[in-house]
Amino acid sequence: YRDYRGPPWSSKPYEFTLQYWHILAARLAFIIVFEHLVFGIKSFIAYLIPDVPKGLHERIRREKYLVQEMMYEAELEHLQQQRRQSGQPVHHEWP
Repeated sequence: YRDYRGPPWSSKPYEFTLQYWHILAARLAFIIVFEHLVFGIKSFIAYLIPDVPKGLHERIRREKYLVQEMMYEAELEHLQQQRRQSGQPVHHEWP
């Protein structure tokens, strides 16, 4: 086991060698690449699994439709009341 340090007879004894710094850089690069790979896989799986179940999504769409119909009917009735008050003829459809 070399410990990646210079020998005691070198000009800089027991200091880290260039090989040590290359191995350290490779380890850090591996950690960063692996972390990004795991994050990418997690994001892909999260994309594949829907947040809202299909049945609930259909019920939400149905409720939106019913609310729009109620708003349409309320607006139509409001316009008919305005026409009655102003003396204009009343139509039973959207003006």
